[in-house]
Amino acid sequence: RFIEIKAKKAKTAQRRLVPMADNLVAWLLPHRKKEGPVCKWIKTQQIVQKAAEKAEVTWKHNGLRHSFGSYRLPICKSAAELAIEMGNSPRMIFAHYRNLVTAKQAAEYWAIVPELIAAEGQGAEPIPISEAS
Repeated sequence: RFIEIKAKKAKTAQRRLVPMADNLVAWLLPHRKKEGPVCKWIKTQQIVQKAAEKAEVTWKHNGLRHSFGSYRLPICKSAAELAIEMGNSPRMIFAHYRNLVTAKQAAEYWAIVPELIAAEGQGAEPIPISEAS
């Protein structure tokens, strides 16, 4: 299970494959199709920024990318591997993502799943996410 970043979309102009974490699969599962993109948004940054403003949340530029790097490094334990996944250099990984998050915090982060999946995992009756609040 990988996300393919095509060379024409990558800043480094090199194709790369980024592994999909189990919790990402759980979040995307309800939106799956037989083929094609899960999300057809073209200007995702603008859409996310508007949603953050509506929710009165301060959105950090590249916040999702920085979170990925910070929480992935304690799991994969390899700056070189993470650099390939992020289309970066090991030097940049060490400069920006090293020792920001503990292994325990990373494990907790990568365990965040939709409430429906979490309820099923605890042996509870599945609850639709819309009714889980």
